[in-house]
Amino acid sequence: MPIPHDWRRYCTSKGIPANVINAGVLGVTTTRMLQRVDSAVPKGTNIVILQPGANDLRFGFSKEQRAANMAAMVKRLRARDIPRHRI
Repeated sequence: MPIPHDWRRYCTSKGIPANVINAGVLGVTTTRMLQRVDSAVPKGTNIVILQPGANDLRFGFSKEQRAANMAAMVKRLRARDIPRHRI
């Protein structure tokens, strides 16, 4: 699987025209990801890749809270009719 800065090149090599935006923020927890998911994912987006790191555990959040935040993000994205999600 390509790393984020290679997504555009990867999509182009597969014949998929893509505008790739990396909206990730270093050190962010899933709580903060959930707070900014609506503003970070512009209207017209077709694919969203959510890539939480270990920051939740690093900052004392439980695995259950991380899972709940991820589920809430996916629910919000699906409500916006974004057709694909990669988690």
